[in-house]
Amino acid sequence: TIGTLDGANVEMFEQLGADNMFLFGLHADEAEALRAAGYDPQAYVRRSPWLGRVLERMSRGYADGESYADLVSSLLYGGDPYLLLADFDDYAATHERLYTTITGPAERARLSLVNIARSGIFAADRAVREYAERIWEVHA
Repeated sequence: TIGTLDGANVEMFEQLGADNMFLFGLHADEAEALRAAGYDPQAYVRRSPWLGRVLERMSRGYADGESYADLVSSLLYGGDPYLLLADFDDYAATHERLYTTITGPAERARLSLVNIARSGIFAADRAVREYAERIWEVHA
């Protein structure tokens, strides 16, 4: 599993552990500080040629005939509310780390099985039951 350390991913990280989950990006306090300081999405594009190339390619479109220029524009000029551009370089580096860590099919299978085995807490039945008891105060 790869993700940022926020929302449900915090609980996932607690269940899976650092050896089985690859984290990237800003932590909540860092994101808050960045917003408070005046987040400029375009500054990240200026600092990261790779990010610039990715956004340019998205604007031009892919073989599917779709252009994602509107999405790129919203990231660059619409404030990028989820700080995606700020996380991009760390996301790419984490993918590289993932590729060097998973050395073959056996390691990929091991990580997959650990994720499956430790994700029972996230089952929909458990979540609905807990929500009913804690929020609606319905006890079965």
